[in-house]
Amino acid sequence: MLPISLVIFLLGMCACVSGMRGRLLNTHPHCRGCRFDLDGIELVSGTRCPECGRLISTGGSSVRIGLRKKRPAVLVLGLLLALLGTGGLSYPLWSQIPAWKNINWYEHLPESIVLSMATNGNTKALGVFHDRLIPGEVSDQVLAQLVEHALNLVDDESIVWDERWGNIILYAFVTEKLPEDMVHEIMERSYEVRAHIHSEIDLQMENISVWLNIDSPSRGKSDPTFRMELARSMAPGETFPELPTPYQLRIETGNPYGPGPRERGGPSGAIGRYDPDRAGWWLPFPSSGHGMGGEMRVPRNLESFEAHFEAQFMMYKGDRLAHEWTETIIKQVKRVPEPNYIERISDASELESVIRSITIQSVSVPTNLDIARKHDRIINSSPMTLSLMTTIEEDIGLLGELWFDNGESTLQFVTIKVPKLQENHNYGVSAPHKYNQAGQSWIDWFDRNHSFWEIAIENGSVDVIYLPEPDLASTDPRMTRMIDVPIVFTDVSIRTQVPRQREVYIGSSNGPVEQRWGMEDTNQPKVGVSYSADEYKRLFARPEPVAGEVYEEVVEDDE
Repeated sequence: MLPISLVIFLLGMCACVSGMRGRLLNTHPHCRGCRFDLDGIELVSGTRCPECGRLISTGGSSVRIGLRKKRPAVLVLGLLLALLGTGGLSYPLWSQIPAWKNINWYEHLPESIVLSMATNGNTKALGVFHDRLIPGEVSDQVLAQLVEHALNLVDDESIVWDERWGNIILYAFVTEKLPEDMVHEIMERSYEVRAHIHSEIDLQMENISVWLNIDSPSRGKSDPTFRMELARSMAPGETFPELPTPYQLRIETGNPYGPGPRERGGPSGAIGRYDPDRAGWWLPFPSSGHGMGGEMRVPRNLESFEAHFEAQFMMYKGDRLAHEWTETIIKQVKRVPEPNYIERISDASELESVIRSITIQSVSVPTNLDIARKHDRIINSSPMTLSLMTTIEEDIGLLGELWFDNGESTLQFVTIKVPKLQENHNYGVSAPHKYNQAGQSWIDWFDRNHSFWEIAIENGSVDVIYLPEPDLASTDPRMTRMIDVPIVFTDVSIRTQVPRQREVYIGSSNGPVEQRWGMEDTNQPKVGVSYSADEYKRLFARPEPVAGEVYEEVVEDDE
């Protein structure tokens, strides 16, 4: 900015000089006193000016050659340029003055100019419209133009997504200030359907694993903080209100079908439920997705075939079906003698940084199981035993068995399938329960292995071991690359839990209170007791996460 300001200042000074000096009208001799044109008068000794009577000397200063006329317009322009350049040169100084610095000049510009600036990438202009959303100070016409531009940005992956554009889409959607066709477009853009099935299967396989993911695009999401502020503005007085989305969505999917008659491969599944008296979903561009797995039965005599996946979306407004659409994906599958279901990465040196990025903070172990068994809410739950945290984004996953080692024996835990490591993502792992092992609750599993956990609790920690199982790849088509190296998390802290009754607010913070039983950490802050920061950290701080390392030994089942 400073070089440009300097150029403007110099141009202004030149214009000032040019304006003061003026334009040359002629080159005649003129009386310097009255500027009378002396052209045609013989200038000899003793000649006087006919106009003013001034003595004209032939070689002196009383005669001026040429007549110039000042140019006021050029002079004014030069002064303005000089002032502008001076302001630019001094900008680093006066821009820091609080009275000037805190002025938002964009708020005082015409709305059309600010709109043009916002849609051309000016973040401050975007901020002006964003701040006007909740107060309702954006006209419907401008709002529609902003939403149209925001939808264009959803497709432009060359630009980093600004969640304020997502907030604009959300506000316009919830407040119903958009034409119906644009609402339909927003809903259709809010979901991506991805189908997973192995492109190659072996010659004998009849039951093929399939998976259908319905997720929200990475671009288009809004800010949860803005969402809460908008909800509070629409429901004054409530601390944690639900955002009254005017629409509900039901998604129906069916297991894929193959060639021949269009017969479903199995029963259809549904995501969401339609209830005109129920608050709407997290729409549009939801914060989480849905996955549905199943099996597709294919005769062995089919050497190749197509798998058709469908997801039917039905959008309701009140008791009316407002819009519906169907997404269809077709996948080609063929039989081969030796299919390659997954790429196995087994170079420990290549995987070292990836393995170190996976951590486990603690293992939760329930106690007082006899009391826990008395409460259906506890028995029917499936609390997390541990959580794998990843800090990097890698197109590689975990596929295998988790084991525990208490120093005296080992215990097989569960099968783990993580298709892809995602940055700052937690993968919760629960003990075997009735949802993945029929007829068994998670309490049964801990009770059956109580002797193992008594030793682990006494030690205060346990080793967690991951053993890769590449043969499982045929059962999960989402997996494309896996860590084929054993991993150990050494001395992971044990956190004991006990069944307790607690107060739970129903619906919202202003709703009725219900007493519910659940599992809580044994070591909990006491109600009504004040703790200093140091005391709280010493007594209740969570243990440090344990990073993974390459494991060299082989675990045997001692159960």
